[in-house]
Amino acid sequence: MPSIREPVLRELIEASGGSISATVSGRDRGFALVVHLGISNKILATSKGAVRLFASLDTASTFVKDLGIERFEVDMSGYQPGRLRSARPDRSESLR
Repeated sequence: MPSIREPVLRELIEASGGSISATVSGRDRGFALVVHLGISNKILATSKGAVRLFASLDTASTFVKDLGIERFEVDMSGYQPGRLRSARPDRSESLR
């Protein structure tokens, strides 16, 4: 699936007047954002070109709302629970 980066997506949303729809799609250990632009779909990518994953549905929904997309769908069919980032026991120990 072709990708789109956040700055370009923000410009498209602003130019379209908010008529762009989206789906938060469950993936292995996270959630990805698929944006529907007319008849094509694009997945949100990081600045380095990898698929941007959100650790929880809450963070994904906050991001979508911040983009200016008022309504979105959720597809949990591909979701596999797990940690997006590895645990950092050294950090938790130093914070005690």
